[in-house]
Amino acid sequence: MVSTNGFTLDEKDLRILELLQEDSSRPIKTIASDEIVNLAIPTVHERIRKMKESGIIKKYTVILDEKKLGKDVTAFIEITLDFKAHEPDVAVPYEVANMKDVLEVFNLAGDADHLIKVKTENISTLEGMIRTINRIPGVGRTRSVIVLSTEKEDTTLSLT
Repeated sequence: MVSTNGFTLDEKDLRILELLQEDSSRPIKTIASDEIVNLAIPTVHERIRKMKESGIIKKYTVILDEKKLGKDVTAFIEITLDFKAHEPDVAVPYEVANMKDVLEVFNLAGDADHLIKVKTENISTLEGMIRTINRIPGVGRTRSVIVLSTEKEDTTLSLT
């Protein structure tokens, strides 16, 4: 059993989450008949509803093949804020988060202040993004790392 925010997940709940992570379009009937879950369809539906309401399930999504959609470059961009020139605008991570092709924005402890993950069409569009980021008030510098190939990319959390 796992407890989070006053909500306790049992083995069946964890299995429901595993099945939804594998395929969020999986019919509830199929989930209910899983050998570990083994519950009535209305019971599974209610458990999923409660996990949504509690925030354990944030949303359902689709994972796309970025290469087939013309997003050939994956990169990570570190952003270091400039505290000496002027007080950086606290909106830097929000401005960056709203940019096209930005997938993730992390606030960091360490040499850099933020790390972003981007998937974009090509090196030219990446270069344009970097220029745009460097023009945001409060950004001191950026450092980019371009991904050559990806061995593993997954959104699935291990629940056991």
